[in-house]
Amino acid sequence: MRAFTVIDAEQRSPEWYAARVGRLTGSVAGDMLAKIGKGEAAGRRNLRLRLVLERLTGRPQESDYMSLAMQVGLDREASAYASYEALTGDVAQRTGFLSHTEHMAGCSLD
Repeated sequence: MRAFTVIDAEQRSPEWYAARVGRLTGSVAGDMLAKIGKGEAAGRRNLRLRLVLERLTGRPQESDYMSLAMQVGLDREASAYASYEALTGDVAQRTGFLSHTEHMAGCSLD
């Protein structure tokens, strides 16, 4: 039995955002693990509050912030897949969102 369910949704689509609601994801792993000495890092506190809001409302609270580097990555994603496939001979299989079946966690393989 798999420990996850595949939610077939294009990344950054409304369905993909809905699948992530209230879940820890790879995108926020740094905030999840952040510490400052004996206190709590602001990123970790903000993540906890965001997850609580998402679980209570059922609505995504993710920022729509897009840095220049993030936009460049999105713009080059298709050619990066094509280059990988040409160099390796392997076909890159895309998945939607992998939702853990026991924990409120998940990720997209990209």
